[in-house]
Amino acid sequence: MPRRLCKRKIFLSSTIRNLLEERAAIYARLQRPFNHVEFDIIASDRPETLHMSGDDLQTRAGYNPNLFILNQIRYADYYVILLNDTYYGEKSIRDPEAVGKQERIISITHAEFRSAFRHAQPIFVFIDRHTWYRYLITLGGKIPFYKIWNKDSRVYGLIREIRRYHKGINVTISTFSSPTNLVDKMEHIFNTYDKSKYVFSEFDEEVCNSGDVITAIWEVINEGCIVWKNRFFKEQNPSLRRFIRESGKSLIKPKKDIPFPTRFMTFIKKWFQYVRIIIRGRKSTAEKTRYPIDETYPGEKVRLTVRYIAPQSAGEVVSSWAMVDSEGKKIYRNLVPLEAEYFVERTKQRRKDLFSKQREKCADRRNS
Repeated sequence: MPRRLCKRKIFLSSTIRNLLEERAAIYARLQRPFNHVEFDIIASDRPETLHMSGDDLQTRAGYNPNLFILNQIRYADYYVILLNDTYYGEKSIRDPEAVGKQERIISITHAEFRSAFRHAQPIFVFIDRHTWYRYLITLGGKIPFYKIWNKDSRVYGLIREIRRYHKGINVTISTFSSPTNLVDKMEHIFNTYDKSKYVFSEFDEEVCNSGDVITAIWEVINEGCIVWKNRFFKEQNPSLRRFIRESGKSLIKPKKDIPFPTRFMTFIKKWFQYVRIIIRGRKSTAEKTRYPIDETYPGEKVRLTVRYIAPQSAGEVVSSWAMVDSEGKKIYRNLVPLEAEYFVERTKQRRKDLFSKQREKCADRRNS
């Protein structure tokens, strides 16, 4: 049986003159696939990978060829950056989207990282081990020890920015001591890299009547390098974090058309709803609470189709789905689960039945 390979583009970023051996080692390793993924390299020192020759790069890219290179990052699937503190690069790029205390005049390597982050691409950062130790000892370059006087401390500012973005789920940081060690670290990360990406969703209606059948469809793509096996989509109870976020918004967020007493009552109702779920457990309105996932290779998509039957009680219904393993443990803890929300209206027939029951009770009391 032929091996199923997924082709992806990877952008390699670094200062070139001080990391030639490391770049050569990565180029040699990327000639072979990682698990079920085969990479095509995009790099500024290889004009052929930019679909332009060296001469055209100067003429067709306009007044600043660096802007053309930054534009190539959006076409890459993965972004890899190599760092050491011997050279930061010339400050030649103005970043118009810089906010707060961020520098506006930065090097091309720094600009490439920011561009990859803004495009929400998976980012893999490999830092020289001695550079990492000096960064920690000097508190990010804030303490000017004599051992780093001959180093480019501007690199530490870039590392600080990377660590700040590392709180997200798309940035992976690792250290290396030699080109061989760099290749080993890269192999370990890529051969075990697991990522899921939401593609699109369809939902029949947001407002319905009790007893209506509603269909929700989600599509997810395997963006990692491993095959999904023995996995399931499982319905999850709403988390405490979500209730705090939504109830806080209903109370704090100013709305001109909704007075504060109404927002306060919404806040109380949401917390009563959460306490009721904790005590009684939530009754699912889906046909199943667990759906198996077929064996999915990197680059392939999987679809989740769920049919709901609207409950008899009126109000908002929230259903969230997460990917779990065969034992029911959640795989992507930092990802927002797939969610469907709909509101059940109190139908006229239900109100009529309710009033008729009340009339019957009153008639029984009179007769008695």
